[in-house]
Amino acid sequence: IFILFFLVFFIVFLFVSLFGFFCGSFCGAFGGAFGVAFGVAFGVAVGVAVDVAVGVSWILGVLRVYFWVPEVLWTILLWLFAPRHKLASYLTLLPPYFDEETFLPLPFADAILVEAYKQSPDRVQATLDYLLTSTKQQKLAATVMLQISADSLIQCQTLNDITATVIALDWIPNSPQVGDSLPTLLEIAQDVRSANEASSAYRQSEALNKPIQRLDRLKKTIALDRAATRSLPASAKNG
Repeated sequence: IFILFFLVFFIVFLFVSLFGFFCGSFCGAFGGAFGVAFGVAFGVAVGVAVDVAVGVSWILGVLRVYFWVPEVLWTILLWLFAPRHKLASYLTLLPPYFDEETFLPLPFADAILVEAYKQSPDRVQATLDYLLTSTKQQKLAATVMLQISADSLIQCQTLNDITATVIALDWIPNSPQVGDSLPTLLEIAQDVRSANEASSAYRQSEALNKPIQRLDRLKKTIALDRAATRSLPASAKNG
């Protein structure tokens, strides 16, 4: 009986030991595989995150966003707090004067220049010439020139007013940097000025036909450009 009991105990002990060994081995293998998989996944995630961060930082650096943000804030502060009647005195504080490489839009910079033109045309002309020739803000200069021209021409009531305005705007360059609409508009005004100098009313009427037709074509061109610009997002959305 004692021997039988010993044999049964030995068999049970052996079975439990083997079961424990196999369970431990399986759990160890599963735990090791899980640990390896988690480590690999975590390493890949960290690597991707670092690569994305480096890539975004590089793009922001190329776009000069780190400089652009404080320049935007500075321009907004100038527009909000600089005295309106002394804006011409603050033109040299605009960001392009101390950062010629800036090319991203500067909110309110155009408004500052347009408003300053009413006080000191000479200073604004010098600033626009600087923007065109020494910086990457040609688009800003073209926008300001177009706004100044439109504001000046819209106030004309007679042919003499148009003639005087054309003379006053003679400083605006006729170059691709300022776009097509502005030079065309000034050429039309110049034609009106020439028609005003005709020797008779009949000749004036005949001479005015050309600028009137050109003005009509310009209006249609601008309208088509605006329609194309507005339909672009819709077309992209449908595509």
